[in-house]
This record gives sequence, structure tokens and C-alpha cells, in this order.
Amino acid sequence: MLPLYIVAGVFFLFFCFIFASAARFFIVVCRRESKKASEKADERYFAVIKESNYAARIPDIKAGRAWLSNTPYENIYVNASDGVTLHARLYENKSSGTNATAAATAVLIHGHKSTGDCDFALTSKFIFNLGYTLLVIDQRAHGKSGGKYITFGTLEGDDVAIWARYLTEKYGAEHKIILYGISMGASTALLTAARYGGVGSLTISGVIADCGYGSAFDEFAYLLRTKYHLPARPVLAVAGMLCRIVGGFNLANINVTDAVSIIKCPVLFIHGDSDRYIPVDYTLDNYEACGSQKDLLIVNGAGHATSVLANTPVYFAKLKDFLAGL
Repeated sequence: MLPLYIVAGVFFLFFCFIFASAARFFIVVCRRESKKASEKADERYFAVIKESNYAARIPDIKAGRAWLSNTPYENIYVNASDGVTLHARLYENKSSGTNATAAATAVLIHGHKSTGDCDFALTSKFIFNLGYTLLVIDQRAHGKSGGKYITFGTLEGDDVAIWARYLTEKYGAEHKIILYGISMGASTALLTAARYGGVGSLTISGVIADCGYGSAFDEFAYLLRTKYHLPARPVLAVAGMLCRIVGGFNLANINVTDAVSIIKCPVLFIHGDSDRYIPVDYTLDNYEACGSQKDLLIVNGAGHATSVLANTPVYFAKLKDFLAGL
């Protein structure tokens, strides 16, 4: 039998390992990137694309990003419920060269530590040409928006609701608002529609959710097991404590699959069947749980957030059909 001090030492070392792993997880995943790191976001993005099956699409991506840079837009700032300053770019779509504004706006919601320019490089111009005004937001703790911590939909869902109210106040109650999110942005869009899209609340006409997760806790448990090869439950138990105490949110309470059951507006779910970052099963679960009008596009061979690159004609056709039915 081992002496007690050895057993105690082993447990102490194990606890230190778990705490260090949880602290690292919280810093890397939940805290805003440094200015230096965020300036390299484009470099990281194109490095991933170059190593993927979609390197040949880089000219198309750059053309879409150039369109976002060169098309006139207005910088908009609003305050979140907790006082954080939020930023977005408003691309007003004037129909037929007149001063009449489009009857609908698509709110483009990027993913975790990404940007609107990365996630919507191909789709922004396409949706704009369908006649939609675009609101390309910076989620809190990203871009020009304030905030120190990413809360995976807890506060971001409330932030998107504030943007929706801004659009309603600017364009009127009849103005259609479509939430279009990628990855974490998809789950944020679904949470917003579930919380605020009911009768007598915000007028959200539809949601496009591309490769969102179901439960934030389950998603991170999956990543810790498969990508980092760490014991997920003990690491997340400590990380969850840090999220509550430091970040001000409860990781265990972020359950999109439960929330979608009360969504009232139509939802288009999209996912690639080769996604190794957020498994396609999460979208399938969300689709099954959704009680409103819904549609589903599973793109063969597409990885995470690359469905539009994997099969652009099918992706665009599905977007067009869905939007036409709203």
C-alpha cells in the first residue's frame, strides 16, 4: 500500500494539471484576443484555406472581401445591456437607384474569433444582390466591439436583439429582419430567435444557421477529447467555475437544442457532413428539435464553415429559395 503522502501528492499534481488546463482553456477560448493576435486573423484564415481543399477559391474569397471593403457602408455603434459598446457596418441597399431602402435586412453574425469579412466573403454580395440591406456585426470581444469575454450566446444573443431593435426603430415595424450566423454565430442567431422572436416581441422573419452547436458544454467536451486529448469533465468543471466567476456566464446553461423548440420563425439549418470541429449531429439535433417551419442542407464533404466553398451553386440556391419564402 502506497504511503498517504504519495497518494496525496499524486492527487495534488492531478489537480494542478486540471486547474492549469482549465485556466488555459478559459484564456484561449473565452478571453478576447490581444491586439497583436487579432491583427493576424486574416493571416491565420488564409493559412487554413491554403491547407484545405479550397485553396483554388482564394481569389473568390478575396474578391468578396474587396466588395465588402469597397461598397459604401456606415459604421454603427450601440450599447449592450451591460454597457459594452457594440459595432457593426450597415450596407444600405437602395432599390433601383432610388432613395427607397430595401424592405429587409440580413444581420450577418460571424463565428468564434472570426470576422464578418472571413465568414461572409462569398455570401454577402450574393444576399445584397437579392435586394437585402446588410448589417455586418462585430460580436462582443471581437473587432471594434467592446467586451473582454466571449460568452457563447449568453450575452451575444441579447446583443443581436439590440441590433434587431435598432433596425426596427430605423426602418419601421414592417421591416423584415433575417439572422444569418456561422458557427458560434449560428447558435447565437438561434438563441436570439428563441428568446426574442415570439409574438409581441421582436419581428425576426427568419434564421439561417450554418454549422452551429447544440450545447456549448458538449461542444467543448468534444473538442477537449478529440483535439486536445484532455479529460473533458474535470477540465470543464473547473473552466465552468472560471466562466461564472470571471466571465460572468454559465457554460452549462447554453443549450441551443432546447431553445430552438420555441422558435416561431422559419429556420434554414446548414452543415457540412465532414465537419471535425462542430459535428454535423448537432445541427441534425437542432433541426429535429425545431418546432417552426424549417429546412435542412447537409453539404457532402464540407468541413467546418466551408459548405459555401464546397458547393457554392447548391448553397446559393438554397439561400435564395429560403429567403424568397419569407
